[in-house]
Amino acid sequence: MRKLRIIAVMTMVICISKLCGAEEIHDDWIKLDSVFINQVKKLYISNPLSIESHLEPWENSRVNLGFGYTLIQHSIGKGYVSIFYTFIYKDKKLVSYILKPQMPNESRLTKRYLSFYEGLFEIKNSQPQDLYCGYKYVTKPRGNIDNVLNVSSQIEYFMTPYSGVVYGDSGGIANEILDNRTAFNEVKESITEDVLIYILKSVNPATRLCAAELFNSKYETFEQKDLIENLIEMNFKELPQIETMSGCMQHIDDARKVLNQMLDK
Repeated sequence: MRKLRIIAVMTMVICISKLCGAEEIHDDWIKLDSVFINQVKKLYISNPLSIESHLEPWENSRVNLGFGYTLIQHSIGKGYVSIFYTFIYKDKKLVSYILKPQMPNESRLTKRYLSFYEGLFEIKNSQPQDLYCGYKYVTKPRGNIDNVLNVSSQIEYFMTPYSGVVYGDSGGIANEILDNRTAFNEVKESITEDVLIYILKSVNPATRLCAAELFNSKYETFEQKDLIENLIEMNFKELPQIETMSGCMQHIDDARKVLNQMLDK
């Protein structure tokens, strides 16, 4: 009996210890998040493109994609969570974006934050989903294209900057395959000559270089060599440098040089 009492007391002590050790909930942080998310929601409902100023795009992170397109990728947070965003611009005018909502690590806040996000983000399995705006705009080739090809959703995604604008094969601490390379590997066997010409005009410069890589590696199989070579040269002229990876470091390098390095592998 005495043993049972000791065990009961010890259990109670452990429970009290855990309770006391629980991290304090900061109501002021919650309020900041609530006001911020609600404002984004109101702006999105009134005009999806009007959220730009509220998310305070970080100009220093702007990346040149060529042909008047640029990208800003960053995040903004007020309390427990941040909203990660990728903004795509044409001539400095916002045309498309993706918002990636974050959930707090504190499980006691899960229901509350899902209620904040509801009405802005789709909720699946108690997780807010990424929100795209103007997605179709960046799945198409640049300019006024009369003959829009009926391509797969995977190729459409590959053509967007959302598939990753860093060109190469792998990098980072774990030397993981780059996002754009993964997207390329998933579609490259289905890329016909017409589709190759199509994606050489995509908004994403990494995708355009993958198309140039495919052309050079299978040169003899293509019939419209002059047209394809002209498109590739046009891309080099418009954007002579590209975002790439060397080990853990992301940096800008000569696009033609990086393409040749990939062809030599």
